[in-house]
Order: sequence, then structure tokens, then C-alpha cells
Amino acid sequence: MQELDLSPLACCSSLQTLSILCSHLQELDITPLLATRELGLNVIGSPVHTVFSKAAVEQANPHLATKVNHFDSIRNRYTVATVRSLLPLIVKYEDSKWKIRHLAFGLTKDIDIQGMGLIDIPLDKFQSHLQETASSDLSEFLVSFYCDQIDRGGTTIGADIQGLSEHDGECAIRAKAIINLRNEEMKQVYVLKNSHTIDLRPLWLTAYGFQILSGLKLGLECSKEEFEQVQEAIEKLGFEIEVREDGLTDYPDTISPELWEYIWRLAEDPELREKMKL
Repeated sequence: MQELDLSPLACCSSLQTLSILCSHLQELDITPLLATRELGLNVIGSPVHTVFSKAAVEQANPHLATKVNHFDSIRNRYTVATVRSLLPLIVKYEDSKWKIRHLAFGLTKDIDIQGMGLIDIPLDKFQSHLQETASSDLSEFLVSFYCDQIDRGGTTIGADIQGLSEHDGECAIRAKAIINLRNEEMKQVYVLKNSHTIDLRPLWLTAYGFQILSGLKLGLECSKEEFEQVQEAIEKLGFEIEVREDGLTDYPDTISPELWEYIWRLAEDPELREKMKL
């Protein structure tokens, strides 16, 4: 066994004791347990992770804080029920609101919305619609919001045009718009060259750049030699990328700073990108 999904326990607020004894687990994500305030947890044989920060866990559930080895660690996507229990804790205790983007994108996978990419949803809209009891109602809202995101010129990272077209007619008619947005991104993006490395963060914020850098297994920066491979891949798509030696990096205002941070965290973790099907 490599993973153990604790999501079914997220709603067990009266759970008092849980022992997990397994030397074969590569990691254990206890995030779904954060809402069980009186839980006594005993874990042997596995490093313990949570998406919450150390400060948030110490406030939300001090009983669990001493059990965690890795904080701010994105390991999984969560079910609708789990997200409903976690969102109030994130709102109350977390400063890092990029985690809301992670929860929202994970839901699109949990309720099986085919082809949808990263969703840049603000907290107020997410909170108000998360309480929809039927998955079909929540799905309808997320698809509608994603179509609006495309119409506003927002990110299309992770969007699979064929999958979207098969899932929803409203998304299907936006296929050309998605391609146009991706092309326009590549015409505007540039990167900065430092003394020894190239800063790849602006390129990660584009749909084609995300695909290329993921394929090359690069992180947030690379050597000048590695960047030659990036340039070759971009040229094969029919684009060129400008490399500047000074100045400030210009990030797109069509993507929220919270989503910038989430994308960069994905950039640093190939295993997570695979889990999130990106």
C-alpha cells in the first residue's frame, strides 16, 4: 500500500482515537482529520503531511500538530464532503489563500468534470456554491464559472479541449477561444536572465509553457544550457520567447496572485502534477 485516503473520516467530528500502523506507506496525508478536534492520533511507519501550515494546525487542532512532519504539503485532492469540512478552517486559520485554488481544482476531478483546467475562483463564490447538496448542481456552477473565466481571458492551464467539448456544449463552443488565449500568452511572455540562471516563473503561468516545462521536468529556474531545450520546444510551436537581462518580471493580471503561487508549487512538484492529472 502506497497511500491511505482518510477523506471518509473528515465528517467524523466525534472520532476520538485513530491508530495507523503501516511501514509500507510512502506518506500519509492527515488533512481530512483537521476537523476532528478531539482526535488522538498515533502513526507509526510513515511520514505525515498536511496542506495546512504549522501555525494553522496548532490553532485548528493542536492535538495533531505534533504528529505532522511536513506542513504546507500538497499531496492529494479531496472529496466534496472533505472540502466542505476543511474550507472554514482554511478561511479562519490560513494566510495562504492559494490553497483554496487547490481545493477547487481538486473538486473538478472528484466530481469528474472532464477536461477542465485550473480554476481561478475567489473565496466568496466558492463558499456560497460549495453548499449545493447535489454534485450535479456544483458541477453546473463550476462549468459555468470556468466558461466565464475563459471569456475574461483567464488561464487555460490544464484544459483538455477535447474532454471539455465532450463534457459540455458551452465549453465546446469556447475551443477556439482557448487556442487564441494560449497563442496570445506566448506572444506576450518573456523571461529574465540572472547571472547564472533563467527565471521560468512567467513561462509556467502560460498554458503552453506549463506543458513544455512539465515535459522537460524543469522547475522554477534552469541553466542557460537547459533553456536552449525550452527555446527549441517553443519554436516548434511557432513562437519565440524574449530573454531580458534586467527589469521587473511582468505577471499576467488575468490570473490571481493566489493562483500564481499554486501554479509555482505545482511547478516544483512533478509527482503532484501527475496526481492532479496536469
